[in-house]
Amino acid sequence: MDHTDGGVACVVLPFTKMPAFFLGLVFTGWAAALIYAALGVAQIYAGWGLLRLNERGRQVAIAIYVLSAVQTLLMLLVPGVRERVQEATEMFTPVTETSLAPDPTGIWWGWMGVALLAIVVMLWLLVKWKGVFRSRFLSVRA
Repeated sequence: MDHTDGGVACVVLPFTKMPAFFLGLVFTGWAAALIYAALGVAQIYAGWGLLRLNERGRQVAIAIYVLSAVQTLLMLLVPGVRERVQEATEMFTPVTETSLAPDPTGIWWGWMGVALLAIVVMLWLLVKWKGVFRSRFLSVRA
């Protein structure tokens, strides 16, 4: 997973009316736009740094993944967070016949589990391969 792709998406999102879900809270309007913009800039910086094997990019990527893990755990463990996210999401989805839809609870738990597993794997790789990354100040160009 490359942060640059997600960063570009987050740079576009401030221009939409999509709510932002951050640390168990739902933000709309300018607050959501600022969250998306900040996350977008951080992800682009991390993605570019990872592509260049830059140590600072690796550190920013680790911070983003830790924040993502906290966000995912909050959604899994804190009562009411999932319901707030669901309510905000329903504002942006067309009304459909929900009585015929399957219960999405199992699917949701599965996706959250997959997301958490992916985050753990990426963090492990970034820590394990620390020696591959170089500090901008230590690299010497010929």
